[in-house]
Amino acid sequence: MRYTFLLLICLLILSGLSLAQPSWALTAGDLVKVAGQEAVYYIGENGQRFVYPQRNVFLSWYQDFSQVKTVSLDEVAKYPLGGN
Repeated sequence: MRYTFLLLICLLILSGLSLAQPSWALTAGDLVKVAGQEAVYYIGENGQRFVYPQRNVFLSWYQDFSQVKTVSLDEVAKYPLGGN
């Protein structure tokens, strides 16, 4: 009985861990880019990404690139393109 209880507790803990959002996951308001690509994306409240296709376009909205995170192409692709 004790073994079954411990097994159940472990399964519940592990299932909860898989549902938790990783600390590095993107959130609304994040600015991201893919290494080697010029475009910068803004992650919107609606879960879509909005593109600043060129450096000069981005700099017309922001002072510099200090808040831009570099992420993988796979990570960026998880967010549907909302426009520019």
